[in-house]
Amino acid sequence: MTMFRNTFADVFHFDDRMATTGQHLRRTDEFLDLAQGFYGETVLQTARGLRRVSSILEGEKMRTFTGGLAPVLSIERFALARLRHPMPHRFWPLSLPAGLFGNTRNRFVAPEQCLLLQSDLAARELGKPLLLVPAKVLGLLPQVTAVNPG
Repeated sequence: MTMFRNTFADVFHFDDRMATTGQHLRRTDEFLDLAQGFYGETVLQTARGLRRVSSILEGEKMRTFTGGLAPVLSIERFALARLRHPMPHRFWPLSLPAGLFGNTRNRFVAPEQCLLLQSDLAARELGKPLLLVPAKVLGLLPQVTAVNPG
């Protein structure tokens, strides 16, 4: 069992058949991907310029960290309105207020979404100015709040 499934064993009832059937698991395990991935308003660099995640299609070329392009292989979309159970607090979206990282508007990120941050301290201490940080770490900042999606 995954850590997720162990944690929510009392909420969801899994059997061996479900463990081997991805589609069935996806329909049953409704919090499976909500803590990671991108929310629709997130803006990413594509071959066609900056685009919202909600408008990106499979096959579209995305700019990579090394400056190259790579195609989007698959997209899964999930509307929070489809949830049948209250979302546990640790999966709630995090609100990053305008100005926190140079963003001009409030942004929502999934707790397990990794963010690439540039840091002078990291450059001095680690010799590299960039850090890949799970958004949930930012929850330690007083400006960042978890928002109940329900």
